[in-house]
Amino acid sequence: EFYGPDPKSSPDYGRIINQRHFNRVMALLDGSTAALGGQSDASQRYIGDKANAG
Repeated sequence: EFYGPDPKSSPDYGRIINQRHFNRVMALLDGSTAALGGQSDASQRYIGDKANAG
């Protein structure tokens, strides 16, 4: 509720600093199973909240 109904469009929700770090973080998350959330957008360097199951 802090970021509104769509955190991806919120100017207050942080973004990954650059494409290299976005790719690095996504590689760390690759292979994990999202129990909740897990949306991402490379063009905006956005990684939403994610709860991993394994």
